[in-house]
Amino acid sequence: MEVQYDLEGQNAYNLSLEVSFDAGDSYEPIPFNHLSGDVTSVSSGANNLIVWDGKQTFPETNSNIAKIKVIATTGNPNHGHQPGRESPTSTATPIAPL
Repeated sequence: MEVQYDLEGQNAYNLSLEVSFDAGDSYEPIPFNHLSGDVTSVSSGANNLIVWDGKQTFPETNSNIAKIKVIATTGNPNHGHQPGRESPTSTATPIAPL
């Protein structure tokens, strides 16, 4: 799945994703090592891209639609980062079912 996003701010940000398969009632973090693209030290700008292989993360899940949260934080993405700002939740339709 490809997640395209725009980023505003004065800092370099680290991005993370959370996914919901139940219409947004609950979200699960997507492991950082399952993401590629514009995820670390991202400056403000348009058309940034994160690529996520949903089948790798959730091999038993078969869904044609998911809700994705994009979360931007400052600091180390793996240790003690600053609280992040969530994007408005968007619905993502994968090219292939997850």
